[in-house]
Amino acid sequence: MYHPQLNRISSPPPFQFNLTPDPITIPSEYSAYVGFKHRLWVTWHLRRYLGAGWSLGQEKLDLWLWEDEDEQYLEGFALSRSGLTAITARDWASACSAFEVHLSQSTTFVNPLAHLTCQNRLRFIVWLNLTKYGKLSELIGTWGNFLSLPFLVEVCQRCKISRFLENWLETMREVYPLEDLQLIPWECPCECFAELLRSLLLGAQAPRVNLPKTSPIFRALYRLVAPTWPLTLWMAFRASNNIHIPKFLDILQDPVHRDVILNDSDEHDPFLHWETWADYAVEIDLTTWLQIRNTVCKRARCAFHRDVRVAAACLIFSPSPESAFSQLVLEKLGISVYPFDIVTLVVSKHYEPRSNYAQFASKEFWTSQNLENWIETRRLDFCHAVWQTSHLGVLERLSIILNTLQNQAWAPQVRCFISFALRTNSN
Repeated sequence: MYHPQLNRISSPPPFQFNLTPDPITIPSEYSAYVGFKHRLWVTWHLRRYLGAGWSLGQEKLDLWLWEDEDEQYLEGFALSRSGLTAITARDWASACSAFEVHLSQSTTFVNPLAHLTCQNRLRFIVWLNLTKYGKLSELIGTWGNFLSLPFLVEVCQRCKISRFLENWLETMREVYPLEDLQLIPWECPCECFAELLRSLLLGAQAPRVNLPKTSPIFRALYRLVAPTWPLTLWMAFRASNNIHIPKFLDILQDPVHRDVILNDSDEHDPFLHWETWADYAVEIDLTTWLQIRNTVCKRARCAFHRDVRVAAACLIFSPSPESAFSQLVLEKLGISVYPFDIVTLVVSKHYEPRSNYAQFASKEFWTSQNLENWIETRRLDFCHAVWQTSHLGVLERLSIILNTLQNQAWAPQVRCFISFALRTNSN
């Protein structure tokens, strides 16, 4: 375990680049971008390292936070990389095209990273691109390896990334308050993260950077603090309610809903559509998200599929069953509309069971469409009856209904029965 020796951690030394003639050349047809080539090269290299392309959505456009002074520094960074990879003509075309889109859509703004040194701005931009899903220790390891950071301290055998922690915290503290960094869960069985933070808290605080809630820099912190399943529940709640955090917390703590609320999902489930949900995530402050994580959402085993539990949550949070499964709600939750459009019908208090009467003696009844309609009606009546069963919980009832609606095994038997009936009646 790493134990800091100093009350204040000094900033790590800058890179010592071994400069050689610049091997990065930009094709003549893109000479207008020659003043940006190293920033473009590093951005391309970062996207390639992460397995991402040059598709720059609005979220990623905001991550172009370079300053003009970075160009020379990034030249040294690129030259220091082992196994330097050249950009192909096709990659240059993609890079310049994406940058052109960025320039056309950008407005004048104050760069929130302008106060950083070139070194720390590079480090922070790399971090912003990395901050998606994953454990903090794994993300810091990937971050440090991409930057080829020097080993400043011994490696803790528990977290295995203590060699990067000092650099990471020194970079983050220039943008985020240390109090917010303390809210990030540390999943490793060691005290490296906490002890380094305590050492930093004893020193002088960096100037606070004012970040709007729409800033990707601000939202990157939420990716690390807001847990996946509770955020899914908040999304389901907000789909049919105004912002009412106390009401949401009361529902989470209600033992009646324990089976629906309990957290057995992967904490870093890629199911989370962050770009869609970020606006909702920042409605709850970081401290409250930590409270939800620590007191409400302990991991436990659940026998029901996530989609069933999301559907149950929608029903619990919605003021009426009819409004629980709107297309907007389901799309935001990443769930297909079918069969929940039918579930809305059978759970409605206005549903009226159909008549069981059938003219079996009539030849017209045995036509394919009439018979299938009669069987489908019986199936809907059965689902409605299940929903009205009071001794079953919401999850049990929904599970039976969904299995009934999604089970197509009856279709071949129905068709065989229809064919037999038609032959019999024709004779």
